[in-house]
Amino acid sequence: MTSHAKDDMTLPMWRRLIPVAVLLLGLALFLLLDLERYFSFEMLSRHHATLTAWVAGHTALAALLFVVAYALVVAFSPPIAGELSRLPRAPTWDLPSASCW
Repeated sequence: MTSHAKDDMTLPMWRRLIPVAVLLLGLALFLLLDLERYFSFEMLSRHHATLTAWVAGHTALAALLFVVAYALVVAFSPPIAGELSRLPRAPTWDLPSASCW
């Protein structure tokens, strides 16, 4: 029984490297598709009014997209990860008895 338990805990090397391969693939796609040019403070400042109006009209979807985008950035850790963590908090809702953040 002891040797069987030991066999379950030792995975082949290729299976242990799958998470690293996924991260490297994500980073490679990010750089190969030149996505860093779309994610910058310059782009945000250029489209600030449009983004603000869209968030005001689609609050729940904006919050969901923010969470998904943040999770992807943290998972793949491209060079923009530090910049996204300095963004303002997710939008708050004007509910009568609720206080968010």
